[in-house]
Amino acid sequence: GRQVAVAIIYGLAYALLRTVGFAHFVPLAGFKLSILLLTPRRYWGALLVSETGLLAYGLWDCIPQFGWTFYLFSILPPIGFLMAVLGLCRSQLQGLTLPAFRLSSLLICILASSAVLVANGLVSASLIPHAQTLGQKPLLELLPDYFLGIYTGMLAITPLVLTGALEWCSRHSNAPVSSSGVMGSIPV
Repeated sequence: GRQVAVAIIYGLAYALLRTVGFAHFVPLAGFKLSILLLTPRRYWGALLVSETGLLAYGLWDCIPQFGWTFYLFSILPPIGFLMAVLGLCRSQLQGLTLPAFRLSSLLICILASSAVLVANGLVSASLIPHAQTLGQKPLLELLPDYFLGIYTGMLAITPLVLTGALEWCSRHSNAPVSSSGVMGSIPV
C-alpha cells in the first residue's frame, strides 16, 4: 500500500520536475537527493522502481536511433547511484539525517553526488552512436555543462527542501523553536 503510494507520488513529482530546468540548472537532481535524505530506507525500493519505469517508458522511442546499449544503460535510475553515494556519506559523515543535518556534511554529499551523476551522464552520452553528427558536443565539453547543472540544482534545491522539512518538524513537535530560526540550528 504505502510502497505503491510512494512510487506514484515520486513518479508524479519526477515527471513534473523533469520539464523544469535547463543545461546549467537541473533542479531534479536536488529533488532526488532531498527525497533520499528525508525518506526512510524502506521506501527506497519504491523510488527505484518508479524511476526505472519512468525512464524505460520515456526512452523507449530512442531505441531505433540510439540502440539497445544506450537504452539499457540509460534506464538505470540515477537515484540508485545517489542511494549508494548517500549510504557511503552517511557511513563516513555525521549530520545527514533529520533533524540533525550538518551543512559541511551536506555539502560534501552534494559534491560527491554531483560527481557520480555527471559520470553517469557522460557514460550515457558516450553510448550515443555517431553523437557528433547529431550535434552533440564532445564529452570533454559536456563535462562542465553537466557538472554545473547538476551541482547548482542540488545546491539550490536540497538545502531549501531540508530547511522546509526542519521548519515543519519544529512546528509539529513539542520542542520550542529557537529565536535564530531553523537555519541557525544547523551546525556547520
